Amino acid sequence: MSYKISVVIEKDEHGYYAYCPNLEGCQSQGDFFEDVTANIQETLFFDKNNPPL
Repeated sequence: MSYKISVVIEKDEHGYYAYCPNLEGCQSQGDFFEDVTANIQETLFFDKNNPPL
C-alpha cells in the first residue's frame, strides 16, 4: 500500500524544520537539508508502523 503525504520544510537561522500538516505531532529538524529529509522520513516510517492506540 502506498500513501501520499505532504511535508513542509522550512529554513531558519537554526537549520531546517519539517512537519506534516495532516499528521499531528509529525515533525523533525536538522542542521542540513539532507538531515531533515532523512529525519522526517524516519518519523513517517515510525508513525506508519506504530499507529496510536
